[in-house]
Amino acid sequence: MEASALQMEHECAVKLNQEKDFKIAELKREREQMAADHRDTNEMLSTSVPGQKQLTELLRDKDLFVETLKAKATEAQRNWTRKKPSSRPERNVFVKS
Repeated sequence: MEASALQMEHECAVKLNQEKDFKIAELKREREQMAADHRDTNEMLSTSVPGQKQLTELLRDKDLFVETLKAKATEAQRNWTRKKPSSRPERNVFVKS
């Protein structure tokens, strides 16, 4: 009877060991997948960060250009308003009435 109990205990230990081996293998696969994902993410970021910086610089330049253009348009509007002839019709002194 004792041999049977030992046999059963041995089988349980073997089964538990197999389950743990399976879990270890599963965790190793997950770790490898996470490492691959991490490499992909790093690669993607290393290419997109310079692109983002370039885009940010381009947007800053565009904003500066827009502000400069607005200032020039405002100045041109002021100059035009100052030089604009009056809205009343002028008399032509050369035409006889």
